[in-house]
Amino acid sequence: MLHRQGEKEAAITAYCQSLVINPTSVAALYEQAQLEEAIAAYQKAINLDSSNANAYFNLAIASEKQGQIEPAIATYRQALQPC
Repeated sequence: MLHRQGEKEAAITAYCQSLVINPTSVAALYEQAQLEEAIAAYQKAINLDSSNANAYFNLAIASEKQGQIEPAIATYRQALQPC
């Protein structure tokens, strides 16, 4: 809703906050192929909680879909790191 109202930053913040609670909440962005927005949301979620393995994993998948293979591999490795 916020994104449609032109409040992109507020929308990303809201997605990030919901991602901390439920890591699959950004799935709608991802499934709609809005990968840049999904990537931004996953990165903000990681900044809020650097131990969120699901956010790292989903960031890696989105990066891979964008053809960013090396960053995706590095992010997959981070997802597998113990907290």
